[in-house]
Amino acid sequence: IYTFTIGPDVMAKPGSAGRAGVFSRVRLVSPEPGASPDDVVGPGEQGQIAVSIASPEAFAGYWNRPDADARTIRGGWYFPGDLAVADDDGDLWVSGRVDDMINSGGENIYPDEIEDALSRCPAVREIVVAGTADDRWGQAVTAFFVPEQGAEPARAVEQLSRFARDDAGLPSLKRPKRVVAVPSIPKSAVGKILRRELGAGHYEVLAERDLQEKP
Repeated sequence: IYTFTIGPDVMAKPGSAGRAGVFSRVRLVSPEPGASPDDVVGPGEQGQIAVSIASPEAFAGYWNRPDADARTIRGGWYFPGDLAVADDDGDLWVSGRVDDMINSGGENIYPDEIEDALSRCPAVREIVVAGTADDRWGQAVTAFFVPEQGAEPARAVEQLSRFARDDAGLPSLKRPKRVVAVPSIPKSAVGKILRRELGAGHYEVLAERDLQEKP
């Protein structure tokens, strides 16, 4: 593990990942999986972080993990899998993970913005957005949520469905195509959300609704 960005003023920019440290080079490139380190995004655009491994502080690769090297090191640059946006000062603001990206109808959609919007619904205690297999869209934006304590799951699904359509402020492309009430969100032993488990269909359904159907 090595440090490649430093936030020099935490009080002024709480939450910022900072900018490249001494001997480091960091850039934002296309968020597409497998993107070249030369596919640099424009100012203010979201991209995935790429870090030069020419730095004397950088690692040479993963220990006995050629599969991990092939996945994360390209053209002398290390891709940790984080998405970020750079502000006018060049400081990075991490906005998600490349692995979490949903490709729906040929468009790349990131779940963080959708989760932030839908979490304001009174019926929601906890929510995670993931892509699920869909014949029409490739991946369908699906909202998995734990209903508030005491809420009847079917009624909570209807409430969240209406909220997503009328009150969340999301464009139609980012509105969930499915809403699923679950008893809990799958997490690792350290509390990390296991979004892939949901995308793979490993969950218990309390109630659900396909929002592509006519009411």
